[in-house]
Amino acid sequence: MSKIKLPLFALILSASLIISALFFTNRLDQDFFSYYYTGRGITYGQDYFRDFAENKGPINGYVIALLYLFFGNHFRLGLFLTSGIVDAVSVLLIYQIIKHFYPLSSSKTRFTFLLITLPLYKSFSLGSFMSSFYSESIALFFFFLSMYLLLKKRPLFSGLIFSLSIMSRQNIVFYLPLFILLQKRDYSKHLRYFAGLVFGTIAIILPFIVKNTLSWLYQNMVIFALKYHNSVKNEIVNSLFSVIQVEFRIFFVIFFCLVALIMLIVNKKAKYKLFTTISLIVSFYIILSGGIVYFHHFHFFILPFCLLLAFTLSYYQMLVAPFLLLISLSLGLNYYLNILSFDSPSLLHRQLNNISISRQYVTVVPYYPEIYFYLDKQAPDRYYQHFFILPFFNKSNQKDVLLHQQLSADKLQQTDFIFVINNAFDQQMVNDYLNLFQSSFCLKQAQKTIFGPPQIIVFQSQCQTNVLPESSF
Repeated sequence: MSKIKLPLFALILSASLIISALFFTNRLDQDFFSYYYTGRGITYGQDYFRDFAENKGPINGYVIALLYLFFGNHFRLGLFLTSGIVDAVSVLLIYQIIKHFYPLSSSKTRFTFLLITLPLYKSFSLGSFMSSFYSESIALFFFFLSMYLLLKKRPLFSGLIFSLSIMSRQNIVFYLPLFILLQKRDYSKHLRYFAGLVFGTIAIILPFIVKNTLSWLYQNMVIFALKYHNSVKNEIVNSLFSVIQVEFRIFFVIFFCLVALIMLIVNKKAKYKLFTTISLIVSFYIILSGGIVYFHHFHFFILPFCLLLAFTLSYYQMLVAPFLLLISLSLGLNYYLNILSFDSPSLLHRQLNNISISRQYVTVVPYYPEIYFYLDKQAPDRYYQHFFILPFFNKSNQKDVLLHQQLSADKLQQTDFIFVINNAFDQQMVNDYLNLFQSSFCLKQAQKTIFGPPQIIVFQSQCQTNVLPESSF
C-alpha cells in the first residue's frame, strides 16, 4: 500500500470543505439537533444512556459532545469544519484501501475514481434535503481507519479502532466478516485483532460499569434497537422503495453495484469476487437492519460501490469511464442544486415566535428536537424525543411509558408540552402521546397557533399532586 501524499490530501480536503460550506445555507436535519442535545447534556455531566432515551453508540455521543464543547451555539461552523475534515480523511482512507485491491495505476484512472467518489461520499454524508453530521459518518470514519490499519499489518490497532466504529453505530458490527476475510488463515493476526476489539470495547463500556449504568447501555443500544426494528418491520421495504424513487442518485448506485458485480463474477481474470460480494450483501443488510430506511443510510454502500468502481475502471475503463463520469457529475450537480433550494430559516422557527414559552422545561412531540435549541430549553426527563415511548416505534413500550409517567407534580408544573403538527403522521404521533399521558399528566390546552402548517399547540399540566413517585434519573 502506497504512502499518503500530502498534496493529494490537500486537494481532497479543499474539495470536502467547499462542499461542507453548504452547512452555512442549508436547513439542518432534526437528527443533528437530537445528537447535539445529548452532546450538550454530556458536557453538563449527564449520562448518555441513563439520562437520554438514545440508542446510538456512546462514541457518537462523545464526538458530538466535543463538537458542542468547542463550538457551542456556533454549530454551523462546527459542522462545516468537522464534516469537511472527517469526510476528507475518510475519502483518502477509501482511496488507500481500494489501491490495495486495484492499483489504479494511471493518473487518469485515479482522477476519475476520486472525481466520482468524493462528491458521492459527500452527498451521503450531508444527507438529502436537510443536512447533518450523521452517526454513519462517524462510524464509517473509524471503519475505514480500522481497515486501513489492518492492511498496513496493524491488527491490534485495527481491532481497537473497529470497537470505536461499533460503539458509534452498532449495526456496523456486521462488517466483521470482511476483516476475517482480509486476514485469511493468519491466526496470529486474528488473535491480535480480536484482542484489540475486545480491549477497546471493554474500555468504552468501563465508565458505564463504574457509574452503574451499564444496564441502561444494554437497554438502549440492544433491547430498544431490536424492539424498534420489530415494531417498524412492515415499513422497511416501503421506505426503501420510497427513498429509491425520490433519489435517482441512490437508484444509480444500487443499479451500478448490481450490474458491476455481475461483470466481476463473470470476468475470469478478476479477483476479490468473494470479498466484494460479501461487502455488498452486508452493506445492504446494515441498511435494512436499521429500521425505517432514510437517505443517509445509503452511506453504507460506499465501500462496495468504490470496490466495483475501481474494478470497472481497471478492466473496462475506455468503455465505462466517460459514461460513469457524465452520469455521476449530472446526478451530483442535481443533488447539490436541490439541497441549496431548501431555505435555512425554518417555518417552524417562525411559528415559535407566535407562542409564549415561560416554563423551565419543554417536552416536544413529535420529532422536532431543534425546538430545544430555538428556545434554549431542556426536557424534564430522558424522553426528549418520542421513539422509546410511542407505539409506532416501540410496540413494547410499557417500561418506558411508566418511566415517563414518573414525573413529579413539581416538574409537570414547570413543563410546557409542545405539539407540532406538520402532516398526518405528526397528528398521529400527537394523538398517541395524548392517549398515553394526557390523563396522568392532567394536560390542558393553553395556546395554539392560528396559521399552519406547521401548527403548534401548547399543553400545560393542571396536576396539584404527584401522579406517580419521582423517578431516580
